[in-house]
Amino acid sequence: MLELQPTQSTVDIEELVDDFVTYYIAGQETTSNLLSFAVAMVHTHPTVLERLQAEVKEVLGEETNITKELLQKLEYTEQVLLETLRMHPPVPGIGKEVAPEGLDVGGYHVPGGTSLMLPLSVLCRMPEYFDEPDTFNPDRFSPENTQ
Repeated sequence: MLELQPTQSTVDIEELVDDFVTYYIAGQETTSNLLSFAVAMVHTHPTVLERLQAEVKEVLGEETNITKELLQKLEYTEQVLLETLRMHPPVPGIGKEVAPEGLDVGGYHVPGGTSLMLPLSVLCRMPEYFDEPDTFNPDRFSPENTQ
């Protein structure tokens, strides 16, 4: 069995609170950005709005006790959120370090330890990966299109 050894004997409460506040605010900001962009995208795509309204009416009806199980049935709503994230990622990119043995990409060798930036905002709009990448199309994330 593994035995964990603390790296310091006491926890600095100020540092703990600071970390919590940072993560809490970061989580709220990314969520609020997603919802803001989703509202903007739905507002400019009336057929998407109609489908969302129909799905909510069908799945939730007059239910006042909204459960996790009911929310999981809102498949089109999830597709809208995923498409919104594709078109408006919450972060511009992700940094990664190449493994020690290096990496061969597109005929080039990237030495181990090299820091790479993966630009999500660019990758998510590349026609090599998405048909009509500048078109808001939640159906690209439908079950039949994600097999």
